[in-house]
Amino acid sequence: EPLAVAARRALLGLLAAAHERVGLSYDKERFDDYHRTLAYVYVSDGRSVETWLLARGLATVLIVPPNILQAPCYEAAERLARARRIGLWHYAAYRTTPVEALGRHATGYRIIRGRVTRIDHARRAVWLHLGDAVVLRVARGDLPYLRPLDPDTLLHREVIARGWLH
Repeated sequence: EPLAVAARRALLGLLAAAHERVGLSYDKERFDDYHRTLAYVYVSDGRSVETWLLARGLATVLIVPPNILQAPCYEAAERLARARRIGLWHYAAYRTTPVEALGRHATGYRIIRGRVTRIDHARRAVWLHLGDAVVLRVARGDLPYLRPLDPDTLLHREVIARGWLH
């Protein structure tokens, strides 16, 4: 990914300055499906490593419910980097792209914008169609995080979505 090496170097520099001492705090889940530890990381002076990377445009926000405790802080740090167009936000690929402008074989991390033309309900997910080429999947278990928004109210409205395009 763009700036991955720069992000690694910056992180190593931060950890060296903190004498490689870090603290961890946890949210609702302590492990993911692959038994990896899920934690917020802080250097010895109390700074959040994640917020530090986000504010420099060296990372993007990824919130995985139910671990949402730091979401507002992370979103604010990323918003600042985006407004300044620093780091990743300097690249056109990380700016909002209308779905009509996506190439047929577009993949990777994207922020896209499009009008919801159809909504399908399945047992495990709600599918939001943005035109003919893009479909957003919202897992039923994640719907409570959209409240008070009802997905059915999105029909014919423009939405902005972010994540990995497949």
